[in-house]
Amino acid sequence: MEGKYYTDPKTRKAIDSLLQMNAAIQANIGTNSKLDIKNPTAAEQLWHQWLVEIKVLDPGFYNDISTTEEKEMVTKKIYSKQRFREQQAESV
Repeated sequence: MEGKYYTDPKTRKAIDSLLQMNAAIQANIGTNSKLDIKNPTAAEQLWHQWLVEIKVLDPGFYNDISTTEEKEMVTKKIYSKQRFREQQAESV
């Protein structure tokens, strides 16, 4: 595998930190724990913002972990799946 994620320890640490924060948020939605942000939409928006950061840090790794829909959303700077899908439906 190539890319800064695999070759640069600082990049790997930064990306791993973003992935760990996302995992903690996703795992705790609806649990009423101290890590529950209680808002799935906010969790989704955070994830898309972190994808932007990951793309800057290592575009290849970003391409490997993001879905086609997420890539389109990041490109169009739309961080809500509902809004993105509504816009997609309107353009058909």
